Amino acid sequence: MKIIYKDGHVDECPQDQELHVIRHTAAHIMAQAIKRLYPEADFAFGPATENGFYYDVDLGDTKLTDDDLANIEKEMRKICKENLAIKPFILPRDEAVKLMEERQEHYKIEHMADLADETEFSFFQQGEYVDMCIGPHLTYTKALKAFKITQQSGAYWKNDKENKMLTRAIENAQTTVESRNFQSRKSVLEYDDVMNKQREIIYAQRRQVLDGLDIKETVLNMMHTSVSNHVALAFGENQQLDAAQYHEMLKGMEGIYFAKGAVEFSDEEIPSKTQEDFDEAFIAAAEKTYEAKEQEVTTPIMRELERVIMLRVVDEYWMDHIDAMDDLKQGVRLQGYGNNNPVDVYKRESLEMFEEMVSAIQDETVRRLYSVRLRKDEEVKRERVAKATVENVGGDGTTPKKQPVKKTIKIGRNDPCPCGSGLKWKKCTCKEYHPDL
Repeated sequence: MKIIYKDGHVDECPQDQELHVIRHTAAHIMAQAIKRLYPEADFAFGPATENGFYYDVDLGDTKLTDDDLANIEKEMRKICKENLAIKPFILPRDEAVKLMEERQEHYKIEHMADLADETEFSFFQQGEYVDMCIGPHLTYTKALKAFKITQQSGAYWKNDKENKMLTRAIENAQTTVESRNFQSRKSVLEYDDVMNKQREIIYAQRRQVLDGLDIKETVLNMMHTSVSNHVALAFGENQQLDAAQYHEMLKGMEGIYFAKGAVEFSDEEIPSKTQEDFDEAFIAAAEKTYEAKEQEVTTPIMRELERVIMLRVVDEYWMDHIDAMDDLKQGVRLQGYGNNNPVDVYKRESLEMFEEMVSAIQDETVRRLYSVRLRKDEEVKRERVAKATVENVGGDGTTPKKQPVKKTIKIGRNDPCPCGSGLKWKKCTCKEYHPDL
């Protein structure tokens, strides 16, 4: 298997070191998972051991439960699936200390002070996570295949009973490793850069939710966009709608954003109304419906529902997007798209896929919030909302897994619709190529 050393060179791992490297990398992935779930976590040491690995971490007053350990494992699997590149870098002492101060790694700073003779320090980075370490490590997180948190215990910082007791998360990692062979190291890094930029955007949104911020305005803005897009699709390039077109447009919003009859225009009025008129009427009705729902469930519960539903939707679509991006990467490598640079094709296609995913996240978040129902006398808790308290209108309370947003056929608004109707795509109403109608 391939491993990467602190100076950046990649080589085959000596057979007698394979298990140690796997466990060492697993410790970093566990720390990254903990940091995502507990942003205030402050890490001490995380070495590989004879039987597995562990990481000592200061979680403040938080005490981990068995459910918490299961959630950490789940986040570790997500990190492995993201297939983050593991990259080393070396900093002189003053820059290394500054980096640890910026990241509020107090135990690492104290450890650096103990190493007074060291003039530089090495670090390894995977995605947003950085750890001071001499390595070596696996080259990608996806190479870690099996692990299990077996227990937690306590450990004094530096084994000194006068110091604070830290939480020690202990795991075992198996040795199955997948090693990928790449034709071009430079291309791989460029592929990774695309995913890292998209990941930063998604995790910034997730961080707002996990930090408990009020995202009502974000939700309402999503609703405005969804309603406006629906109206714009109905208008196309027309300046007005006839009665039949209006009623067809209304079908897609009644029962979701507002009740039937909440917005009414007579057949005589419709031709004189502009796209902006319909936007204003529909958005006003949707906002009224949303405020009524908030009054029904109370404001604190509505804020929590917003956070839980958005987090769930973002995670569902993001994981599907990762799969789709991996498929795209393999496709551009195998096909080469003629004489085009595969990396350029990947960047262009992935941007369109990302924009489609973001739009889908917005629409689905709004749809679920408008259709959510709470079971009577059910207490709303963030970790249980998705499983125990949410039901969708017309369903059994479960949400089917969304298919990845994959790039297939790119149809321009003025292109002929592929269904064979002879109409331009913007004029056609076929279900096959207009799934939102």
